This record gives sequence, structure tokens and C-alpha cells, in this order.
Amino acid sequence: MAEKLCAIQAKMRESKKRKRKGNNERGNFPNAREVCRMGVEALKNHCLGYRANYMVKFAQSVESGRINLQSLEKPVSSPDAFPKIKGFGPFATANIFMCLGFYHQLPIDTETIRHLKQVHGIQYCTKKTVGEDVKQIYDTYAPYQCLAYWLELVQYYETKFGKLSELSSFDYHKISGSTLHL
Repeated sequence: MAEKLCAIQAKMRESKKRKRKGNNERGNFPNAREVCRMGVEALKNHCLGYRANYMVKFAQSVESGRINLQSLEKPVSSPDAFPKIKGFGPFATANIFMCLGFYHQLPIDTETIRHLKQVHGIQYCTKKTVGEDVKQIYDTYAPYQCLAYWLELVQYYETKFGKLSELSSFDYHKISGSTLHL
């Protein structure tokens, strides 16, 4: 999704100025104003699906000043102090917590299930069981569960693909559970 959002942002930028031949530029992650201009339908059709409405409403809240991004960057004493934002489920919230220095909650998705199967040998890990499976493995590292998971994940990727810091951004798609067979 992030890559597609960046591609849409690049197209918006190209439409403002003439595209040079051979220009294979990637866009940046769009800011709130650009997301508002993209609109729900374009985002829904190109990359976000049902999430598009939440993303545009969030961007509109940022643009109008109802949500102040700088205030969200200030240190919070606990994850409970972070405001609830409609459309930000457990996965997005866990990623935000990581950025704020809280590592207790893993952003669980299909990549987590793949990792637990391949690295930890939990062959019957499913969407229904992954939460408990994660607790059994990573609660040992509390309150740094997410850091332990990410370190394991990076080590696994680097074993398969080499140093990630040396990987071209055009090869990022290789680092995905969708290309690694379960």
C-alpha cells in the first residue's frame, strides 16, 4: 500500500510539471494535503480499498487542525495516553507505538503468521491463534516484545536476501511473506 501511495504521489507531482524522458522517479509518501486531493475513490481503487475513507478523513482532520501531528510526536507516558483515532486498528496502532518508543505490542499480520511458521515451527498458526502464539514466544521479552520480533525478522530476511541496508529500494518487494512460500 505504501509503495502504491508513493506512486500516486509521483504521478500527481509529474502532472504539475512535464515528465522528462526516462524519468523513473518514485514519489514520496503523500502529505495530508495530497491525500485530500487524491480523494477517497482514487485511493480506494488504486491501493487502499476500504481504508481509503479513514485515510482521507484523517488527512482532512490534519489539514483542518483538528489533529495536530506535532502533538502526537510528543512523548507520552504510556500507550494509553495516545488518542484513539478512527480507522487505526491494532496493526496501525502497534506501528505507531513502536515509533513512540513502546515495544509491547506487535503489529500482527500475515507476515507474522509466516514468520512464526517458518522460524518457530508453529505449523498451525492462524489468524485466530497468532495473538496467543505471539504472547507465548515474545512475552518473555516484555516490555520489548516488538523489538525482539523485529530483530528476529531482520535476521531471517538478511539470511535469505543479504544485508537489507544494501538492498535497492526497487527490490523491497522481495522482502515479503507473499514471495516466501509457507
